[in-house]
Amino acid sequence: MIDTVWMESVYWREPLWLLLALQPFVLLAMRRLSNKSKLSSYADPELQAWTSWHSIEKPLSWLFSRNTLYIAGWLLLAISMAGPRLLPEQPATTESPNMNIMIVVDVSRSMRTRDIEPSRLRRVQIEINELLQSAPHSRIGIILYTSRAHLLLPFTHDFNAVKYYLKFIDSIPLPTYGSQASDALALARKEIEAASFDTKTAVLWLTDGDISNNRSDSLQQVRATIKNLNQASIPLYILGIGSPEGDAIPDNETGWLQHQGRPVISRMD
Repeated sequence: MIDTVWMESVYWREPLWLLLALQPFVLLAMRRLSNKSKLSSYADPELQAWTSWHSIEKPLSWLFSRNTLYIAGWLLLAISMAGPRLLPEQPATTESPNMNIMIVVDVSRSMRTRDIEPSRLRRVQIEINELLQSAPHSRIGIILYTSRAHLLLPFTHDFNAVKYYLKFIDSIPLPTYGSQASDALALARKEIEAASFDTKTAVLWLTDGDISNNRSDSLQQVRATIKNLNQASIPLYILGIGSPEGDAIPDNETGWLQHQGRPVISRMD
């Protein structure tokens, strides 16, 4: 019987990219069909044996063939694009957790604003570290989001792992811009329901509330997702990060994020 424990310990960020591994097999099948079609049009079936030439291959020569290297290259590319990650093992503990907290963190560009020192994202790190001190017997998970949600850390007792990954939330280069909170909250509910905990569970959402893209639709989606959390009896706590006065959003290229020649001001909503 195949041991699948190691498969369960791997998290795939974009599993659909694994389909890319099928491309070389599809191309080889298409080439074989094309060659067969050309051969049938070139000679009658009873004469085709005289028009084909087959070399005698040495044992295992296929292992070092160009097609094998081509397939292996595409397979490695598909695996890397799918983003595999080994989930950290949860250390054994004799104490039952008194709370399971999934922390949802807004890491959109507006969270780099410095209207509170040292920055909104740095303040998020401080708040989470204080939470770890006040909830020593809890399980913690972390989800980051911009226009897409990403599971940074599944539920774990290992606070050392939480603190380690927490150091990088203000420097992780996520591939998209925007602020789609509804997807992140929906992912939090999915992770909670998949874990099937017996103890209390809650979602802590840290955000500046600055939803810039398609604001009315985004707010409706957020309200609908919060309603779903409520129906699932999952409490949601929201900690606003920022100030009502706000400040300009930093940009690595131009200094400040600009719109029509003026700096974009982000205010906590």
